[in-house]
Amino acid sequence: MSIYNVNRMRVSGLASGLDTENMINELMSVERTKVDSLKQDKKWVEWQRDAYRDVTNMLRGLKDEFFDVAKPQSNMLSPNTYRCYKVTSTEERYITASANADAAPGRYTITSIKMAEPAKAESEVGSSFDTKKSLKGLGISGNIDGADKGKIVFNINGEAFSFSEDDTLQKVMNEINANEKAGVNLAYSSITGKLTLQTKKTGASASLNAQDADGGSNFLSTFGLNVNLEADATRDATVQLKIDGQSYTMTSPTNTFTRDGITFNLMANTVGKEIDIDVSRDVDSAFNNIKNFVEKYNGMIDKLNNKLVEKRYRDYKPLTDEQKKSMEESDIKLWEEKSKSGVLRSDPIVQNITQSMRRALIEKIEGVNISLSDIGITTGQWYENGKLYVNEEKLKDALANRGEEVEKLFCQQYKESYSPDLNAEERKVRYNNVGIMHRFSDIIQDNIRTRRDKNNKKGILLEKAGIQGDLTDINNILGDKIKDIDKRIESLNELLYRKEEQYWRQFTAMEKALQNMSSQSMWLMQQLGLGQ
Repeated sequence: MSIYNVNRMRVSGLASGLDTENMINELMSVERTKVDSLKQDKKWVEWQRDAYRDVTNMLRGLKDEFFDVAKPQSNMLSPNTYRCYKVTSTEERYITASANADAAPGRYTITSIKMAEPAKAESEVGSSFDTKKSLKGLGISGNIDGADKGKIVFNINGEAFSFSEDDTLQKVMNEINANEKAGVNLAYSSITGKLTLQTKKTGASASLNAQDADGGSNFLSTFGLNVNLEADATRDATVQLKIDGQSYTMTSPTNTFTRDGITFNLMANTVGKEIDIDVSRDVDSAFNNIKNFVEKYNGMIDKLNNKLVEKRYRDYKPLTDEQKKSMEESDIKLWEEKSKSGVLRSDPIVQNITQSMRRALIEKIEGVNISLSDIGITTGQWYENGKLYVNEEKLKDALANRGEEVEKLFCQQYKESYSPDLNAEERKVRYNNVGIMHRFSDIIQDNIRTRRDKNNKKGILLEKAGIQGDLTDINNILGDKIKDIDKRIESLNELLYRKEEQYWRQFTAMEKALQNMSSQSMWLMQQLGLGQ
C-alpha cells in the first residue's frame, strides 16, 4: 500500500495555541522547492525534446517534397528535374507526347498513325432491348441437350461463366467485365443495338476465344459471339514518321509507348496528314524546380540558425503550477516565451546539420567542373549563415547551354548507395563523388532515418528526441532523462511525505505533553486548594 494512503490522525495547536499546520507548511515549503526545481528541469527537457522534433519535421518536410521518388516533378535526385523538355504537337486530336531526361531536342514528323486495337467481335444483328430484362425474356435458354436445368453456361478465354435464365443481361455484362482472368469487356450500345465483346488488351498478342458450353446454352450463339480470334500482328499500333528526312516505323502493342525518352499517346488514326512533334529544352521548368528548392532550403536554414543564436534567459525558469495560479494568462505566455528561448542555442546536433549542408554546397565534386557560383547561385554575407541567392539570368543561361553539367552538379550518382553502415572511408568516397542533392539526402537520412543501422541505431535526431508515430516516441535519450527525473520526483515526494509526518508526530507529541502538564497542574492546584 502506498504511504500516501495512510490515514492521518493529527492534533493541531489544541494545547499550545500554535498554528501548527501553517508552521509545518512553512517548514515544508523550503523542502518542496527541491521538487519544484526537478519539475522545472523536466519541463526544460520536454521543451528541448519538442524543439528537436521541430527540427526533425523541418527535415522531413524537405525530404518529402524534394527527395521522394513518388514525386518525379520535384525530386531533386532525378535528372528529370534539371533536364526538362517541352513537347508540342501540331495536331493533339491525333497524337500528344511528353519527354523525360533521356530525350533529345528535335522534330518528329508523323506521316500516319494506326492505333493498336483489341481483338473484337460484334453481334451480327442489331436490335433494341432492355439490358435489365431477364435472359429468358431475351430468348436465351439453358437445359439444351439435357444440360443442367435453367443454367446458361459459356467460356471466354478459358474462364467458365454460369448464369440463371432469370439473371439480367446487365448482370451478365457486369460479371464478365469484372473477371480479370477473362480480360474482356462486353458492352451494349442502344444506338446500334449491338453487343460488342472485346479484349482489354490491345496489340498483336490480343486473342479472343468465346464459346457456348456444349449443350449448355445458346447465349453467345444467339448474338453471334461464338468466336475464335487468334493473335494477330495487325492489331499493333503502327506509326510512320520522319526524322531529319529519314523515314522510320514505330510499332507498339499499346497506344501509349515510350521511345528514346519520348512518350507518345496515340489518340486517333490518320493517313496522309503530317503532324509535327517538337521537343525542346524547358529551361523555365528546370529553373523553377531549382528556385523552389532554394526557397525552401533558405526558409529552413533561417529557422535553424535562429534557434542556434536564440538568447537564453536563465532567470526565466519554467513556471511551477503554484506560480501560475497567481498570474494572468498573458503574463504566463510572455514568461514562457522567455523561458523557452535558447533551448537549442549552440546545439551541436543542429550545428552539425547546418554546417554539413553548407559544406555540401561548396565542396568539390569529383568529375564535375562547375560550382554553384558558376551557374548563378551564391551564398549571402557571412552573418546570413549559408543563405542562397539565385541570379535568374545566369542560372537560365547555364541550364540552356550547360544543362548536363548542371545536372551532374546537383544529382550525379555514385555506385555506392547510401547506407548508415558505410565506414568512414566509404562515406568519404561517396560524399566526394555524389551531387549536392545526394549529399543533402544523406545528411537528412543520417538525422531522421527510421531504419536501424548495424548498431541498432536510428537517425541522430530520432535517437535524441524521437518522433510521433515511431518507437522512438517513447524510447529516446531525452525521454529516458524525463523518466529519470520523474523517478527522482517520486522518491523526493516520498521523503517529503515522511518528513512532514515526522513534523506532525513531533508537534502532536508536544501538544500531548503540554496537555498532560496542564492536567497535572490543574490537579495539583486543586489538591492545594488553589483552584477554589
